[in-house]
Amino acid sequence: MNPDQGLTVELIRLHGFVPPSELDTSDPVAVKDAAEAVNVYNQYSLGPRKQKARRDGDAAETAKLNTTIKALTDYRERIRMQL
Repeated sequence: MNPDQGLTVELIRLHGFVPPSELDTSDPVAVKDAAEAVNVYNQYSLGPRKQKARRDGDAAETAKLNTTIKALTDYRERIRMQL
């Protein structure tokens, strides 16, 4: 099974994360830390940008951020499955 299957690897890399196929799954602490880093990034970086875009009425930016947050959430779930 390809651990990257169905994920947007380019988007994952764009936001500074390592694709599941390149994660060292022999170290469960590193995998858990990577999953937590996605939570923090979504909550404290992308979340406020999404709220600002909504307040400003920028539907295109809001949709783009929704897509990004969803892709990173899927990534987080995939790496959690590798534990």
